[in-house]
Amino acid sequence: MKLTLLRNLLLCSALPFLAVACGGGGDDDGGSGTTVSTDLLITDATVDELLSFTVKLQSLRLVNSSTGALTPNVLEEDLAIELIGAGLAPRWVSRARLPVGTYSAVEATLDDTPAPLALDLMGAPVAVTQTATTFTTNFPTPLSVVAGNFPRIVLDIDLGASLTGSVATPPIVFNPTGIVTTQPNATTPIGIDEVEGVVRSVNGTTDFVIDAFADDDRTIALGLVTITPSPTALLLDDNGIAYANVGAFFAALTPNVANVEVHGELVNGGILASRIEVEDAGAGVAYTVKLEGIAQNVDTTLNTFDLLVIEAEKGGSIANPLIMSLGNPISCDYDGATAIFVLDENTPTTEASLVSGQRIKAKFATFIGEPFRAVLVEIEGQPEFEGVITSIAGLPNTLVMNLLPGNLALGGSVATTTTNITVDLTASSLFLDTEGDPVLTTSQLKVGQELEVRGLISGPNTAPTVVADRTEIHAGRARGFVTWVSQSYSDFTFTISDLEDPFGGTITLGPATGRINASCVFDGEASSAQSFYNLFNGLGQGESLEVEVHGLGLSNPNEIEAYEIEAEIDD
Repeated sequence: MKLTLLRNLLLCSALPFLAVACGGGGDDDGGSGTTVSTDLLITDATVDELLSFTVKLQSLRLVNSSTGALTPNVLEEDLAIELIGAGLAPRWVSRARLPVGTYSAVEATLDDTPAPLALDLMGAPVAVTQTATTFTTNFPTPLSVVAGNFPRIVLDIDLGASLTGSVATPPIVFNPTGIVTTQPNATTPIGIDEVEGVVRSVNGTTDFVIDAFADDDRTIALGLVTITPSPTALLLDDNGIAYANVGAFFAALTPNVANVEVHGELVNGGILASRIEVEDAGAGVAYTVKLEGIAQNVDTTLNTFDLLVIEAEKGGSIANPLIMSLGNPISCDYDGATAIFVLDENTPTTEASLVSGQRIKAKFATFIGEPFRAVLVEIEGQPEFEGVITSIAGLPNTLVMNLLPGNLALGGSVATTTTNITVDLTASSLFLDTEGDPVLTTSQLKVGQELEVRGLISGPNTAPTVVADRTEIHAGRARGFVTWVSQSYSDFTFTISDLEDPFGGTITLGPATGRINASCVFDGEASSAQSFYNLFNGLGQGESLEVEVHGLGLSNPNEIEAYEIEAEIDD
């Protein structure tokens, strides 16, 4: 099983671009205006009980809204992508040229041989049954690809809506579905996973252009991209040491020689960088292996930690054989005097910020045997705890939760699944894990809701406290058939036939009312609230309207505040 795990984690296929977008954006087909450079990104959010979920994407095609015709595949090779990691920072997977026109949807095709690779919270593989290979997701509004613009398409392969079953009793069932967002002209910044590249040209001390790749092994080409360091960007040399000033950094960027790793935001085809690492200024790349995983058994006195490997982003041919022979997790250490620690992309920090349970990326200059010595550790966030709300008596400041089975903290910082954990919310964001991450108030929290809390944990493991900086409430999910709609009241009634995830409050099988939140996202055969009402009012003889509703339980029994609705006509 370890062999299968590592082979699939390290799959990485070339993603050719159809043409290069020079200078970071705009139309570049020689002035003909017949095709337009378009960026495509893939993302997802975390799901209960899974550490990672890797799929193999075979094709992405757009649907012409007038003719229904499909564009050519923008992926000429298969692309393996770990979706939960892509939820932390969307993966920029392609810069393609699309014909000028108007498009209504994106069609995605996934390989099912082998089946997607899922890992539980302890890193063990979970059997997956995939029921479909192709799915089509409608745009909220048609996307006009117009000469002179630089469109962006973000596909969320929605694992929360795609997975059914239980990790505890596999296989889990994967019926792929998604949500897509678009921008006709991508001027709004979006944070992305890092890109690699070789410097091609330098513009004084303002910006520079790289030949960019979406992956660290440089098999997924993105073309020429303009990089602009932000005023607060962390600029590191190939030894992990910050440059004395911006001038010294730009002086090290020898065209066609210097290789860089860029972190930041994608905007209008270029990257506004928050951190840039010069990996090779001419003397050779400073590291051979880069691993993403969960830190365990951190000891900042001995300078050691274990790493539960999720994905090898670079150097898989080196790392694979050793991890297969040694097992997962692997033992690591670091030199307390020279190792570099970075927090939240661009904040220099120390080993004191490294604690067990954090998702990290670690770079290794050599990778020969345990303990593997890390030269740089990027801390992607504080430890995360999946659980269920058991008391809201302390709101608005605190709540009490119990951990769900399989959490890495169990038996360590938290004794058991029945241990009461006090969660301090006073400095925490609070949002729902539906499209757009709608902000919630503490008055919407209910006993029984599942949640993910990020923050530092303290106290005895029999009565711990988490000071949260981020709290994500998992939406409940229910399926059923609509029996009535009211456009004037923005609600509907439906008969719940299947409850998949808890809403909180009192939600049971049978008749229920859905209150449509103003930010509700519609999918399937409905693209808006109006089209949802129209679908029901236009049903023919023998037809019914089936819905999957994602949302929160309200105070009244069987009353749900709906934040996502997928609607399909059943005949």
